Amino acid sequence: SGPGPVDIAVFSVTGRRVAEFRNLQGTAGYNQFLWNLLDADGDPVASSAYVYTVSSGGSSVTGVMAVVRDP
Repeated sequence: SGPGPVDIAVFSVTGRRVAEFRNLQGTAGYNQFLWNLLDADGDPVASSAYVYTVSSGGSSVTGVMAVVRDP
């Protein structure tokens, strides 16, 4: 709801941390972050479901997203 640093972590459905983004600058109101779909090693992630957490100021939100790639 207010400005401040935001952390985003992306996990596979097995619980492995795929990517992490720390100290992103968030503003009050609506924000968006575009992920390039690369893991921490710089490799493209596979088509699958992923769990993400967004944390800021002691609170966090968890959600699920799907990555679908053309065959």
